[in-house]
Amino acid sequence: MLKANDPLIPGVDFTIGGEVYTAPPLTLGGIKAVLPRLNGNDADKMSVILCVSLKRNYPEVTQPWLDDNMTGLEFSENTSRVLELMTVSGLVRAKDADAGEAVAAA
Repeated sequence: MLKANDPLIPGVDFTIGGEVYTAPPLTLGGIKAVLPRLNGNDADKMSVILCVSLKRNYPEVTQPWLDDNMTGLEFSENTSRVLELMTVSGLVRAKDADAGEAVAAA
């Protein structure tokens, strides 16, 4: 189905199903799509952010595909990378990311 290939847009690398995928920073449209969906637990929030970002390089990515293919260990290993993705996308300030907090940038 999906193949990890050379990314079109540089970003943060994530391991999903044993393959490396590159998630570029969110665009303004991506941020608008993500913000209303940032409710629920941290895993849901991270999954939404990652899915919207990955679609820039891999348009065929869906939320169910991501949820079905990322293992629990990969999720744990990717947690800090999602915070990095949020920082480069402007969703959190760098100083908050350093403190491990996910606070929306003003």
